[in-house]
Amino acid sequence: MLAVFLSVLKVVGIVLLALLLIAILLVLLVLFVPVRYRIKGNYPKSIFEEGQGFDKDKAYLSVNFSWLLHALSGKFLYPKRPEFVIRIFGIKIFPRKEKPEKVKRKKNKDKENKNEEKIIFKEDFVNKKESFNDENTSLSEHIENNISEFYQEDNEITEENIEDDDKDTFFDKLKKVAETALELIKKPKHVFEKNRYTISRVCDKIRMIKNTLENDIFKRAYSLVKEKLARLLKMILPDKSRIELYLGMGDPATEAELMSVYGILYPVLYDKLKFTPDFENRALGADLDLKGHITVFTVIYCVAVCYFNKDVKKVINRFKKIMNS
Repeated sequence: MLAVFLSVLKVVGIVLLALLLIAILLVLLVLFVPVRYRIKGNYPKSIFEEGQGFDKDKAYLSVNFSWLLHALSGKFLYPKRPEFVIRIFGIKIFPRKEKPEKVKRKKNKDKENKNEEKIIFKEDFVNKKESFNDENTSLSEHIENNISEFYQEDNEITEENIEDDDKDTFFDKLKKVAETALELIKKPKHVFEKNRYTISRVCDKIRMIKNTLENDIFKRAYSLVKEKLARLLKMILPDKSRIELYLGMGDPATEAELMSVYGILYPVLYDKLKFTPDFENRALGADLDLKGHITVFTVIYCVAVCYFNKDVKKVINRFKKIMNS
């Protein structure tokens, strides 16, 4: 009996260990196997005449990504298939296709709902027509009663106003004029004090922000965030890129400015971007091919290091206090 119990525990332990190893393996694969992407686009060389603009139907864009030897993959094609299709081992999981039975049911439900709405609309129309006929007879009587009540109330209000004017003396009128004059004098004073208070608060906040930026804690936090952000961007940006751009702005001066900017950035873009200018026409043509990868571990590592850093937390709390003060 004890031997059977121990053998069962052994089997359960082996199964749990195997499941634990599989879970650890999956986590390691998700963290360290990169997601590879490729972006391809094309727009044929076109010269735009007056009144003619960018034609989106001529553009072509393809976005693909894959993970773990295409175990998980996705594709987006424009304009052929303007939706993201995700597959696992070649089986499409998103977007899901609806079964024809469900589509028929939806159509039948829509027809039934439309018929019910038509019936309800007809009934409401008939009821409203009958009520309108009933109310139309008493409409004139109702208007006459309202007019008579309005004249009675107006006469009462005018009589009360005449009595109130008789009761007010000359000194009361002077008192009211003096009170209004004092209010007009006090308003600019209150406005000036309020503006001075807000300006002093803004100046205090600017002073506090300046002290925070000059602090050593902020400098250490800024250098850390800058380093991790640069690493993250370097990883996300394409590893290989080929871009051919044909561009004409229709203005030689503007085109010369673009050429000067391209000349400044040429040491960085010489093997990535090929720029062909057109000094005479408004024109556009593009052909690009970008390849890169994104590793989940690098993203989590950079975010976690910045989030759990003491200096970064102190700087964030400091700015929260300044904004809430």
